[in-house]
Amino acid sequence: MLRTLPALILWCALASAQNEDANTLFQKQDWTGAARLFEIAVKANAADGQSWFRLGTCLHRLDRNRESRQAFQKALDLNFQPLQAMVVIARSHFKDGNSAEGVKWLKQAADAGFANPGILDSDADLARAKELPEVAKLRARIAENASPCQHQPEYHQFDFWIGDWDVMSPGAPGPVHSRIERVLDGCIIQENWMPPGNPGGKSWNFYNPVTKLWEQVWVAPGGSFKLQGTFHDGAMRFAGRVPRAGAPDRMDKLTFTPMDGGRVHQFWEQSTDDGKTWTVAFDGIYSPRKSQ
Repeated sequence: MLRTLPALILWCALASAQNEDANTLFQKQDWTGAARLFEIAVKANAADGQSWFRLGTCLHRLDRNRESRQAFQKALDLNFQPLQAMVVIARSHFKDGNSAEGVKWLKQAADAGFANPGILDSDADLARAKELPEVAKLRARIAENASPCQHQPEYHQFDFWIGDWDVMSPGAPGPVHSRIERVLDGCIIQENWMPPGNPGGKSWNFYNPVTKLWEQVWVAPGGSFKLQGTFHDGAMRFAGRVPRAGAPDRMDKLTFTPMDGGRVHQFWEQSTDDGKTWTVAFDGIYSPRKSQ
């Protein structure tokens, strides 16, 4: 083993230098020279997803389409840039005039979340196929992937809170102005709480597609907290624990219920004894703001 260690170190150094040369040629768009070196690289290390992907790119550029698809399939098997690999395989099939396979691979990419509809206009191989009805439908699907917050229904469950509001609560001397608006391409519902003579606060409310939960993050000069929730039983319901310095966690429950006349009821409860008893922190009605 000791005798082979220097040889192994030398082999690794040569492989690294060779890979660096391949990437240099790739950047120079020397597709023939880069392909030759990437072929050597993947023979030396079949688990090198980047080299498989770049080999596929070189072969695609050289119109060696069947071989390029094989290289991209290897990159896909290694989970290296899988969406891009699927799309280039689709391009390769369209380039060969095989529309059925091209549509199949483009659909696979769209189903997996590919989100660049512009490539169907800018890429020559895909542009030839964009007039196909199946491709036109897939373009719409890919456009939806690019703007999920605008198109997917889960992101619109809290839309009833969007508006310009006068908010009244028991004992308050007058209404508080609150403006609720969509920001960041519709992905965040932003609350702007603007009481007179007070800096107020903001909350960011968004749907998390990984957890399938809504999240609210409230920030004000007095502190911040984060809650999670779902829309069910006709209302958006948040809950969570809020850490407190030198005291047990506080439990919060926050419910937003749409009402007749376009109004919204916000009801906020808190517990400092682990849910045994609850107190009302806020009970307010949001009414569409009158013209100022």
